[in-house]
Amino acid sequence: MKNKEVADPSELNIVKTDQSFVHIKHNITIRQYKFWHLIIRSFGEQLENGVEPDSNGFFYHSIKDISDFIGYEVVRSELKNDLEGLRVAPIVVNYLEKDGLPAEHFMGFISEYKVLSKRVGFRLPSVIENIIRNKQQNQQMFLLLNWDIFNSFSGKYEAVIYKLCRDYVGVGRTPNFTLEKYREYMGVEETEYKEFKELNRWVIKKPVAELNTSELCDIEIDVEFEKKGRSVVGLYFKVKYARQNLLELPLTLDSSAFKDALIKLPIQDQTKYLDQFDSKEIYASIARANAYIEDLKSKGKEAKIGAIYHKAISERWGLAQIEEDLLKEREREAEIQKKNLAKQKQEEKDKELAALRKQDEKMLADFLVLPDEVKHNLIMDMISKVKSLKNIHTSMTDLYNEFGFDAYLQSSAFKGNLIGAIKEQFKPDEEKVNGDLFDE
Repeated sequence: MKNKEVADPSELNIVKTDQSFVHIKHNITIRQYKFWHLIIRSFGEQLENGVEPDSNGFFYHSIKDISDFIGYEVVRSELKNDLEGLRVAPIVVNYLEKDGLPAEHFMGFISEYKVLSKRVGFRLPSVIENIIRNKQQNQQMFLLLNWDIFNSFSGKYEAVIYKLCRDYVGVGRTPNFTLEKYREYMGVEETEYKEFKELNRWVIKKPVAELNTSELCDIEIDVEFEKKGRSVVGLYFKVKYARQNLLELPLTLDSSAFKDALIKLPIQDQTKYLDQFDSKEIYASIARANAYIEDLKSKGKEAKIGAIYHKAISERWGLAQIEEDLLKEREREAEIQKKNLAKQKQEEKDKELAALRKQDEKMLADFLVLPDEVKHNLIMDMISKVKSLKNIHTSMTDLYNEFGFDAYLQSSAFKGNLIGAIKEQFKPDEEKVNGDLFDE
């Protein structure tokens, strides 16, 4: 078994919530539900950091941070509408009073809100605020909810069932619900899904199936029905972990593959992907996914970032980019090799020319020590051979008349022809090339 260390929850995308909240009637939209969880998270974190509300009782949260957690840029008009929905939506919290007697408290999900240029101000209802404040002294009562998993759900029923079951995964099952209480808890109106088979299809089986087939979800859920005769009168959920505890972080994890991800992927999924795919390929897949997400946003479409990343990595969207980069790298290497080969050939050619020039200079040096008569006859013979080229003949004659045996220093043509004449006259064998050219 691999050694693991327990990660600080702040290193994971975790939201602290309280089990008391499972009694809330979820009659708000999935996006409003997510916004509310972020408000709860923000409130709890600020209390832990010693931050208290302003003089009017408001806490504040960055709009950018909300956008980062949701996975797309929040539209201000939608944010206002959703906050207003949270303010006016009825909420009922069941709890025990100090005397031990049950009580129901009615309120909105938030009491007040205000939207500033870069921040949102909010006030929570007193009961919810007291629950969170009191539980700050008893942290084990808080559920550590992985936000990346929760935020990947597009259906409200999936999110609510996940939240409920994640609360009770340590127990192994949720409390019993009568069908009436379950409908109330899930926010199902009296006019919706009147028949049990419709309620079962859309509010029980379908969301449970979505959770159990989700690659991101970390729990497995089974529903158990309570029957009276042949009629279903109640239900509860059995729940267990589907993967390793999310708070177990491998000692070594190459997180560079996920550095450009718009959300934090669960640690166990990062580990799974790195076991299956090369980190460079994962990085390229996320880059392709980010481009796809940006395209969806530009078209005003919803982008389920967690699900898109899973699809992109699993379907190896980055493989084509990796292969293209590899091909370009090979082409670059081939071009470099071609240039190096050409350079090598040029260097060899230059070396050969340098050797020939050195040899020619040696011939001229040996020529200059010959008797003057021999030198004169050789030059005149050379000039006579170029009579057919009148200009060259005249030029060489003039140069010889003016400069004598040093005429080769004044003209490259004279020098070249002279060297040719020397070679022709003496025709040194291979052994003499490296020695004295005119040795007998």
